[in-house]
Amino acid sequence: MTSQATNQLDLHHRKEIDGLRALAVSAVIAFHFFPGTLPTGYLGVDLFFVISGYLITLLISRQAAKNEFRFSSFYLKRVKRILPAMLAMLVASSIAATLILLAPDLERYAKSQIATLSFIANIYFWRTGGYFSTSDELKPLLHMWSLGVEEQFYLFFPAILIIIIRFIRPQSLKIVALLVIATSSYGINIYLTHIGGSNPAFFLLPTRIWQFAIGGCFALLPIIRPENSTRLNFLFIAGLALITINFVTPPSQIPSATLLTLGAGLILWNKLNSNSLLLRYLITKPVGLVGLSSFSLYLWHWPILVFLKYIYVDSVPLHILMSALLATILIAYLSWKYIENPFRSSIPTRTTLLAILSIYCVLAIYASTMLALKGLPGRDADLANSFANAIDSNYRCPPGNYRLYGASRSCLIGDITASPSLALLGNSHAQMYAPAIIESLNAHHQAGLIIPLNGCLPTIDLNISTECLKMAEINFQAIEKDRNLKTVIIAMTWYSNDLVDKSGASISDPKLSYREKSIMMLIDNLAKTGKNIYLVGPIAIPNFDFASVASRNIKFGNTIENSSVTRASFDSQFKSLISSLSRQLQGRLILPHEVLCDEEHCNFADKQGSYFSDSNHLSAYGTQKLRQLFNPIFERQQH
Repeated sequence: MTSQATNQLDLHHRKEIDGLRALAVSAVIAFHFFPGTLPTGYLGVDLFFVISGYLITLLISRQAAKNEFRFSSFYLKRVKRILPAMLAMLVASSIAATLILLAPDLERYAKSQIATLSFIANIYFWRTGGYFSTSDELKPLLHMWSLGVEEQFYLFFPAILIIIIRFIRPQSLKIVALLVIATSSYGINIYLTHIGGSNPAFFLLPTRIWQFAIGGCFALLPIIRPENSTRLNFLFIAGLALITINFVTPPSQIPSATLLTLGAGLILWNKLNSNSLLLRYLITKPVGLVGLSSFSLYLWHWPILVFLKYIYVDSVPLHILMSALLATILIAYLSWKYIENPFRSSIPTRTTLLAILSIYCVLAIYASTMLALKGLPGRDADLANSFANAIDSNYRCPPGNYRLYGASRSCLIGDITASPSLALLGNSHAQMYAPAIIESLNAHHQAGLIIPLNGCLPTIDLNISTECLKMAEINFQAIEKDRNLKTVIIAMTWYSNDLVDKSGASISDPKLSYREKSIMMLIDNLAKTGKNIYLVGPIAIPNFDFASVASRNIKFGNTIENSSVTRASFDSQFKSLISSLSRQLQGRLILPHEVLCDEEHCNFADKQGSYFSDSNHLSAYGTQKLRQLFNPIFERQQH
């Protein structure tokens, strides 16, 4: 790079952007290493999205104004900016994964690596889990979801922006066009979350692009003159205040980090005077260095933490955690200094592309080999691998089978060419039973419909929240009017004791008496429409990620504990309820505990595998054991 080019970069360098990046990555790392200290630290990723939207829009709009924008040059810079450091992290993570992970976990790692190399990591992690559960904490490449979103943004947004810049006049209408994109994306995000699609709303570009677009809007706004330092400082402080509010306020109170996005935009909008006291005292050299190396810090911190959590099973000792944090800082600094910077500036483009292509091929071959070999299962005990196979194996709806129904994002199962005649109604605990009935549906050429309200109950007079009550009522009315539905199977979690009524008054229900009355009222109301109603009874649950914990305890030579609860403890909690429901439902109560429990224990596994995929959902193996319980439903249909 010539000295003139270097001077141009220095001229346009903005310390406040380094400060924002430092804040963003520090928040994310604090959330991951010490989640109790900053529960909303994951919003740091949202900051990165706004920064990217601002910088990319600013870059493209300025180059387009001079007729200097070239797609080839744009994408080459993105490749040199992102891939060398990312590939270095993937090489190191692959070595660690091969040495540490159980075969099924290594196989899952290989799939996530292929998704990362294909720029669809966000889609992969959407389909295979989430972000906030404890099982997700053991996915070494989970953090690549955000890079997948950014890469997809880089792929599609420049063309959209060029169209806006070239064909829309004046400047104010360009901003309006970006606001239309932002508003549409924001609306889809809110809507998906409302109907139980919080996972796709979190992971996918269409529901995230509003933050990039808002950043772009601030890039197109007229700039305030530098001499007006008082106004610039006020906007900076206002933006910082809005960001701070998001980090100290429960996220449910501020949907989709709206204030954080606007706060970041206010800070990005104008460059502060170089003599500003805000720059001098808030964006110090250490803060600036963290900002400059933020990409490498983000890349390396997560796999380092995940592999430690995997090995220590229960919890990582504090001194190990602190050592890991120091190691993250050192490795990230080396990555920034000796990988990021050289490949962006001094290493010839031909050499860079050749190195990237070579490492890409090596990583693709490695991942394909691990998939072909099923993750090297011969290294560990069969039982450990069997338990690990159960992780995240609970049923998930194929995207093509989603249907809007009532207030839910429902799912077609069975012979989807037919009209649904059976419904699984409840929450994720209804959805997990789908494999137990899909084979029977197919055999009888019938279609079924899963109607879940995740995080809610199906009951219409008592529920987890007043919002759940509203959505449950909408679903009830839809089912009531649906003449095609002949059979309804209700399944739900029985461990939510804190309920509310329609007025919002809290109701504690430790003895389950309120829930019994509520569920029977729902059953009676649905039965009045002529439908056959069945209810799935309670099961004993581990309340911790049994499959993951047990499999790793076996691998690392630890004792397997808490693999069951006593039958007496289960009966003390549920026997009275089950007896009462059995009398009232007369053969229409399905009792999974009769299969999963023996006379002395309610087990979470047997010698063939784990009944549970996580802390409370049945695995594919666990559900398979219960298939016989649902056969009478289809046998009665034949008479």
